[in-house]
Amino acid sequence: MAFKIKDRREQRIDEFCAKARMESHREILTQILDDLTAQGVTISAREDVEFSNYEAYPEQGKHIRISLKNVKIPLDVIWILFHEFGHFQSGDIKSTDTVIGREELAWNYADATFKTYPELNDELESYETCKLRCLSTYYKKYKG
Repeated sequence: MAFKIKDRREQRIDEFCAKARMESHREILTQILDDLTAQGVTISAREDVEFSNYEAYPEQGKHIRISLKNVKIPLDVIWILFHEFGHFQSGDIKSTDTVIGREELAWNYADATFKTYPELNDELESYETCKLRCLSTYYKKYKG
C-alpha cells in the first residue's frame, strides 16, 4: 500500500474540518476555499486568538486568517470566511472610511458571496445570525 503525502491544500481542508468540526461540510468548504483562493487571496487557519482577519501587505500579498480557536458554531467559520473575503473585495482603506463603514461593506460583499452558493440557502438564518452578532460588536464599540 502506497502512502500518499497530502499537499498544503488538502492539509488546510483537513485542519478546518478537524478543528472546527466541519467534516459534514467538507465538500462545500473545499469548494469555497478553492473558489476564493482562485480570486487571488491566500487562506489559512489560526489558533492563537479567537478573531479572524484579513491582511493586505505589499510584500506578503493578500491573506485571510480564520480563527479555529474555540469554534462554537461550525458554520460560522464559513460565514466569517465570507466576511473576511468581503474585506478583500472592498479594496484598500481610504482616509474617509470608518470602521463601521468598512465592516458593513465587507458584510455586503459577504451577502453577495453567500448568494453564489445556493446549496447553503437552508442556512440563511445561521448566516444572518452570525452577521448580526458580529456587526453588533462594532456598533457597541463605535456607536456607544
